Amino acid sequence: KDVLGVDINPSFLQIAREKFKDKKNIRFKRADLEKGLKKFSAFKADTIVCVNVLEHIEKDESFITECESVLSPGGKLILFVPAMPVLYGEMDRTYGHFRRYDKKEILKMFNKKFYVEKCEYLNLFGVLGWWYNGRLLKRRIIPRFHVSLFDKIIKCVVLLEKFIPKPFGLSIFVVGIKTSK
Repeated sequence: KDVLGVDINPSFLQIAREKFKDKKNIRFKRADLEKGLKKFSAFKADTIVCVNVLEHIEKDESFITECESVLSPGGKLILFVPAMPVLYGEMDRTYGHFRRYDKKEILKMFNKKFYVEKCEYLNLFGVLGWWYNGRLLKRRIIPRFHVSLFDKIIKCVVLLEKFIPKPFGLSIFVVGIKTSK
């Protein structure tokens, strides 16, 4: 399959190009997704994956509609977005987030254009750290020590979360399938 990676940050694109330099089926382009996806319609995408992207786009519902318009019938839109609007604070503003989401809001946006195959909260334990740093201490960025600690325990957290219900979480993972022509 051909893969097109898109980012607004040239440094991130350079890192990705270097990492995948031997993969001839992977290309990278710099783009501001706030300006839309029309220039990518020729790519004929069967899947669009947005990891921590939608919260940076002011007109998020329009972006979802554009994703639907460039996807092939049966194509998938996979999103990973920050959850729990109550956690929105200084760190979100610093990172350029317009918002955080709840499942009901995401499902409403998706149900207009997609059959929702999966929608679940992830990172139940991360909620405490985000609340503590962003809301309680009003920090603008996550302390490096906390990121390092999280990186060390993430595999255990992911394994544990497979076996416990998650009525909320720091993120939402959603997969939608395009139903229209």
